[in-house]
Parts: sequence; structure tokens; C-alpha cells
Amino acid sequence: MSDLSSHQIAVCCLQETKCAYGFDEIRGGYRLLGLPSESRHYGLGFAVTNWLAKRVTRFLSVSDRVAVIQFRMSSKSVMTVINVYGPTAMHVATNTEEQEEFFCDLAAVTTAHRASTLLYIAGDFKSKLRIRHEQEIFMARHSRGRRNANDSALAHFLDMHGLFACNTTFDHPARHKTTWQGQCRDAATNQVVPIYNMIDIILCPHSHKSLLQDSRSYAGTKLTSDHRLVVANANISRVFGVWGKCTRTTTESIHYATQQLAEPVIRLEYQLRLAQSVADLPLKGKPAQEQWQNIADAIHSVAESTIGTIPPTQHHKHQFCPELAQMSAKQSNLRLRINNTTDNQQRQQLKQQRNSVLHAMRRKALANASAILDERAAEVERLHDGARMFRAVSLLCRRPHLQAVVQDEHGHTVEDPLEVGR
Repeated sequence: MSDLSSHQIAVCCLQETKCAYGFDEIRGGYRLLGLPSESRHYGLGFAVTNWLAKRVTRFLSVSDRVAVIQFRMSSKSVMTVINVYGPTAMHVATNTEEQEEFFCDLAAVTTAHRASTLLYIAGDFKSKLRIRHEQEIFMARHSRGRRNANDSALAHFLDMHGLFACNTTFDHPARHKTTWQGQCRDAATNQVVPIYNMIDIILCPHSHKSLLQDSRSYAGTKLTSDHRLVVANANISRVFGVWGKCTRTTTESIHYATQQLAEPVIRLEYQLRLAQSVADLPLKGKPAQEQWQNIADAIHSVAESTIGTIPPTQHHKHQFCPELAQMSAKQSNLRLRINNTTDNQQRQQLKQQRNSVLHAMRRKALANASAILDERAAEVERLHDGARMFRAVSLLCRRPHLQAVVQDEHGHTVEDPLEVGR
């Protein structure tokens, strides 16, 4: 999440989540939406910043390779973002129908949401646009390489639907055009050589090109991946008007130890003190809202002084380990040095150092996990025989909380409160 917040990403399209059942959770200032997938190798999702998450009306999975999320920006304005994960050239070579099915699904979704006020398509297309040919208007001239037969399918799709490749617009260095970095073995020298391609692309209609302010890729993210973070900045205030970020004010809930009222002495003391506090309030002649606020303040004051409060429950207890934090920062620094080093011998040495740190981190994490299990076992042993089994099951067999969702007749998740009410 720190990678997204540092680049001020509002909506991020996620691929290869490898989650079969989907997820919906808040983490690090973002709402993470994962859609279910039939294949454990796929999985699509979205990361939406909190100030924009309240505008989500629906999100759905068309297939394992295409997903959609929509935002209600105003009473008459809708923004649609389509997330894609294209088939690789190896899959297309053995099964040409897979590529045709992918572009057919994408074409149907694009046509269905073309009436949106704003439309963006982003993801891993596994295809390269390469250098622009003459009279092509679906891309700018800032791309890389040449186009082959598999890449022509993407170019044909953009041309047919009037879309434009955003990250070919601006003149950036080659390292900021590269979106995927891999390796292959050179047949002539039998040496491993790096590969740099632009296969992650952000698309928008031609009519929205003027909204673009910048588009490029970013390497050096904290999340280790062969893909780079591809960002497109657009001035959407020109479409939706001047509106700021929707700030959400939250107040911490206070839980009182109401079980203390079961004691007759404490209950009587609470009743007498509350009656005296309410009687001393100057309520005469004041508006009803102000009277109620004064009474509520008196109730809270008496409850806090007589029965006390309960500390907030920590549902997810994460123990901070300074040694693991230091090793994590060290391996992250080594990874950045590996990516920025051109000397193969020095790169191999850095990789060996990083592997040693990673192995040490695994050993430390295993030792911490064993210590936690020993602590839980000791906690169970301290209980009497009737409570041991219940406590052991509750500690070892915790299940994630499943959030209730509402779906329409087509199985799509409904987020708009008005549609939920209907």
C-alpha cells in the first residue's frame, strides 16, 4: 500500500491475485476488492483509495481475464475502470481461441460501458504496441520495438473501438517506458540477457486524451515483481467540475463495562449519581437538541466514573520484530541495488547477499511463530479442563470474517445504497 500512497494512486488494477474466493478489506488507506477466479494462477482485483471508495457503485468479474468497477462521481456522472489480464504468447500459440475469447469479452464490456462519463482500461495485455506505423492514431510515438502478429490483435482492438494508449504519449527515458522486465538465454552466446518490454498499458477514449497530464512506469517498488507500476495522471476535475477529496470523519467507539451493573452496589451508585447529574443540568429554555446533548454528556461522564470503559479489542495482533524490520529494509535496499547494477559479477554478489538475508528472515519468522505457538499452548494449559478445548479451538481455528454482500439477478455485486434498497 505504501507504493500506491507514495504515488498518490486513486484506482489501481491488480492482476494475478491468486485468490479463488475473492476478498473485500480496508488496509493502509485503501479498499482492496478481490474478485473470485476459477484458476489459481489468475485473479483480478482493485485497490481504491478511501476517499473514492465511498463512490463505488458496483464491481464485477466478467471472466478470469476481465473485471469492471464503476464509480458514481455525481448524480449524472459515472466513471468506469476495466481491468484486464491478457493471455501470453505461449498460450496463444497453442490455443488461438483463447486470444479471440479474451478480445471478444473485452469488446463486449467496452461497448456496454462506452456511455460512461469517463472510461479507462488498464492491465497486463501481454502484447506490445511497439513503434507506431504511419497513419495510426490509437497510440503516440513513444513506444519500443516492432510489432508481431500476436501484438496486431491489440492494435486492431484499439483501432476498432477508438481507444488510445496513454503511456505512449509522453517522452520519457526507456526505463520509464518499460513495464515488464525478464530474462532469456541468448542462443549465440549461451548467456542470460535481460528483456525489457512494454506490455502493461492504460487505455482511454480519444476524446479524453486532453485530460492526460503524465503517464509512465515506476521501478523500485517495495513489492517485488517482474512488472513495474504503470501510472496515468489525468485532470478529471475538467469533467466532473471542481470537487475535492471526500474526507470521512471517524470517531473512536467507547465501550463501557456494563457487566459491572450486575453488582447491586455499583448499580445503585450509578443510578443515584446519574439522577443527581441530570437534575443539576440547566435544561430549561434550551433547544431540544442541546438538551439531549447535555443529558448524553452527563450519562457518559457518570458511566466512565462509576463502571469504567473496556479497552478496544485487538482483532489482529501483529507483533513488531525490530530484527525482522532491519533485515527487511536491508533486503529491499539490496534489491534496488540489483536492479540498478549493470555489472553482472557485482549483481551476482548482491543476489547472494540478498538470498542470505531472505533465508535469515525465514528462520527468524519461523522462530517467532514457534514462540507464539508456545505462548498460546501455555495459555491453554493455565485454564481448567472444561475451558481448555474451547480456548484451543478458538486460538487455532480462527476464520476470516466474511462480509455480507448484495447481488443482482445476474450475480453482480451491488454497492449503490439506492440499488440495494430496491
